[in-house]
Parts: sequence; structure tokens; C-alpha cells
Amino acid sequence: MGRPPWTDRLTVEDCYVLAVEQLAQKGYLSAPNGTNCSISWTNGDGIELFGVGLRLVAPALGKLVLIFCYDAASSYAPSGNRIEYRVEITATSCRFGGQRYWFLCPVVQQGIRCRQRVRKLYLPSGGGMFGCRKCHNLTYMSCRTHNKTLDRLAKDPRLIGQNLQSADLRRQMLGVAAYTEALRRVSKDKIPHCATDDQRFKV
Repeated sequence: MGRPPWTDRLTVEDCYVLAVEQLAQKGYLSAPNGTNCSISWTNGDGIELFGVGLRLVAPALGKLVLIFCYDAASSYAPSGNRIEYRVEITATSCRFGGQRYWFLCPVVQQGIRCRQRVRKLYLPSGGGMFGCRKCHNLTYMSCRTHNKTLDRLAKDPRLIGQNLQSADLRRQMLGVAAYTEALRRVSKDKIPHCATDDQRFKV
């Protein structure tokens, strides 16, 4: 059993992830104007969990736009209405030739479109549309289960003592947590290492 999460923020691992490299490698971004394609996500048994229809549009000035479409039966289409929105794509030149593609985040907050240049877009449960990590306030699973402040305190007995002696209840609780974590690490370090069978019988 692992440590309990110290934050309830959604993680990128909780989302459907679409990388612009996927589309470029499949040739979608160099296809003729108006080309339709689709991307789907499956579970471990190969059963489709979710799919997105994409239509490539190439307006003037060489810009690329993908029209994202969700089926009305999708759980991401509220009230059974089909979802459709535009995602712009830009490209930058690579140092040794070629191009690198980027999504421009389409999420609109307080009337302003994000347009942050990103390599991946994420669709969390209830998110409505694909967007960048910042717009969906996402973290990584490894960050969710790892408190950097607690880790720093657990490595420094002096700081643990300062927190335990503080008049601030919150700092006292943090000191207790850091002290407990430090004891856990010491106990773990004292457990002898047992070689695996492969190591034990290696010639």
C-alpha cells in the first residue's frame, strides 16, 4: 500500500492524452485539406473507451487547424449534444532541419483563449474539451504522492525540531509528519538487502 495522496488535483494519468507527434507520425498533419481521421483510446483488452473525430483544415497563410468532434453518445458530450471545436497547430523549424509541431491550447477562460504552445493536450473527466495541463490544473501522479516540503524536512533533523517546537499548529503537524517519515526511512535502510535468484546464482 503506497502513501496517501497529499493533493486531490487530477493527474495527467487520469486523462485521455493526445500528443501532436502521434498525428504527425501518422501523416495527418500533411494530409490534403479537409481530410477526416479519428483517434481512439482502448483498454488493456483492446476495447475502445473513447474516440475523437478530427478534420484537417488549412486556412490561408499556411496555418493548420484541427476540428475536434465528439460523438453525441460520448460521456464528454453533455445533454447528448455533439461537441465540435477548433484546435490550431503551429510549427517551428528544428535546428538540423524539419519541423516540430505544437498545439495551441483551445481552452477559453474568462473570455480569453489560452493558446499556450504545447506538445500534448489532455481531456480529464468532466473537462469538456482537450486543453493544456495548466488550464486543467493537472499534476503528475509522482508529484501527487510526493510532498517536496515534507521530503526536505525529513532529511534535516534541525528543521524537524524547529517545526515541532513552533507555536504554529500547522508547522507542528508538519514536523510530526516529517519525523514519522524520517523514522520510516531509517527503518527501511536497516532492512538487509536480499539478492534475487538471478543475482544469487549468477556465474
